[in-house]
Amino acid sequence: MKTAAFRRGDRVEVASEEEGFHGSYFEGNVVEVLGSNQYKVEYVNLVKTEDESELLIETVSGEFIRPFPPRIRFGCGGFGPMEAVDAWDNDAWWVGRVTGKKGMMYHVYFDYTGDEIAYPVSKLRPHLDWSNGRWVSPDRRKKRGRDSSPARNAFS
Repeated sequence: MKTAAFRRGDRVEVASEEEGFHGSYFEGNVVEVLGSNQYKVEYVNLVKTEDESELLIETVSGEFIRPFPPRIRFGCGGFGPMEAVDAWDNDAWWVGRVTGKKGMMYHVYFDYTGDEIAYPVSKLRPHLDWSNGRWVSPDRRKKRGRDSSPARNAFS
């Protein structure tokens, strides 16, 4: 993955590699550029353990940082079966796939945890990968590669 050069004040997302947090992206802002592809990031929704009134600031390698994704409008049909989405939960965006829809709730399966959870559309966004300095839809990439993964037929 090509990393981007970030500047102080840039809005970013940080991928977590901590146990139990794989597949999650936490929102933050670059507060200092340290050089050697290292940045100090202040998280938007994470606080210090010892003082919960202060936002957490961590030194993060650029390989775990990506720009904040653009807002994408999607059709009135909503999300389709097995579409890659990010679900807002526990102060982060979690990468998953839509496995079904019941009423106004979308069921999302998370590969890293094996969980399937229902979310309203307001808690979902289309998933995008940051690849070679640009945003790419993994679903479009698979369609070009003629991926034939079977979708679970759980849409009503």
